[in-house]
Amino acid sequence: MLIFLYIIIPVLLLNWHYNKKKVKDVGYVYLLILLVMCIAATLYYNHPQYKLSTHAGVVSFLPIIYWFGLLYIWINPFLHFKFKNFEMKKVNVNLLEYVSYFFILISIITSILYLPHIRTSFDAVSFIENKELAQYGNFKVSNNRILESISNIHSNFRTIITFIFFYTLSFIPRRKGLKIALGLSSVIPIILISLAKSIRLDIVYMAFYFLINFAIFRPFLTNRVRKLLNRISIIIGSIVLFVVISFSLIRFVSDNGFHLDPSFYILSYMGESILNFNTLMFNNLNTTTDGNANFPYLLKLVGLEYSETGQDFKEKYLHLLDYSTWFFYSFIGAFLRDLGYVGNYIFGVVIMVSAKVTIFKPKKALSFVTLYLITLYIDFCMCGLFFNKYSGFHGNVNLRNLLILSILLRLFFSLKKK
Repeated sequence: MLIFLYIIIPVLLLNWHYNKKKVKDVGYVYLLILLVMCIAATLYYNHPQYKLSTHAGVVSFLPIIYWFGLLYIWINPFLHFKFKNFEMKKVNVNLLEYVSYFFILISIITSILYLPHIRTSFDAVSFIENKELAQYGNFKVSNNRILESISNIHSNFRTIITFIFFYTLSFIPRRKGLKIALGLSSVIPIILISLAKSIRLDIVYMAFYFLINFAIFRPFLTNRVRKLLNRISIIIGSIVLFVVISFSLIRFVSDNGFHLDPSFYILSYMGESILNFNTLMFNNLNTTTDGNANFPYLLKLVGLEYSETGQDFKEKYLHLLDYSTWFFYSFIGAFLRDLGYVGNYIFGVVIMVSAKVTIFKPKKALSFVTLYLITLYIDFCMCGLFFNKYSGFHGNVNLRNLLILSILLRLFFSLKKK
């Protein structure tokens, strides 16, 4: 019966949050997604075939309290932030257009590069090959270094395109062509990349980030734009659902030959990371990975040994840990493996306090960059229900690049005013 706490706790949080704010803001959306994933985890655990899977384990009470307690610390900054009351500082529209055109061009080139790779993505053999190449970082969209670099730019900075799209919809009048181009640039490349690489996370993360931005910017959108976005969201949501279910079933067929229930496989994708933390990781933390899972870039900077790829990390700790290195444990589990039980909570509190006194600090008006950082923080917590999207060496580099981009944008917009 302990498993049903995974439904009860999110329901209580959702009810408390709505009664406190009386508005369905981004915190409400986050808790709703959390509830959906927890329901999936509960159904997954109670599925007749769960005990036959490699993820099988027994739910215990302490990991539930630990996980939800630490999750609340992480999401506390945006649960208590009054999004409906904030104002935006004006940004130089001409400069914003230059930035927009640059990333639109990057998106167009990226789409063209990935288009030839999607022809056989729904073939089971191609699915396995593409997924393994993408997983180990060997997927090359082009042998041309310049074109590959352009693709990497999009991979690092795709969130800014979506953010600018919603920002222009909310605060920039007219410029219909620019808004349409930004909207297409936010969606088309991600769909093509997901199809080409035969992976689901990119398109799921795109949907999450859209939800986050829509919830934040919704009070500033006109009714006509809201209705249009609702229709577009249904279309995008259908595509996301189709790709996720299709790839889940293709992988299921290639691995199991349909001798298991396909719905079990889909439920596992949605809820296994939350459940794995409880049943497989929490009580088997025999040692820590000393920062190698989530902070390898920092280890490199200080001259310590680090794992450069996910494969290196998994192979290094395969026989050292009492739990599998191949499963997802949510971002809370990701940090737990590096920091231990107490260190994980200390780190969470430090992040919460830092976020509250910087980007979530009540102000008369938010800057363009500050609001962008807010969306990235919420996106991290939402995607973190699967795992830490910035873990590993390349994930660390991606986070570094986003922070550098934020600094450059702040300088870019402020220098013009002087």
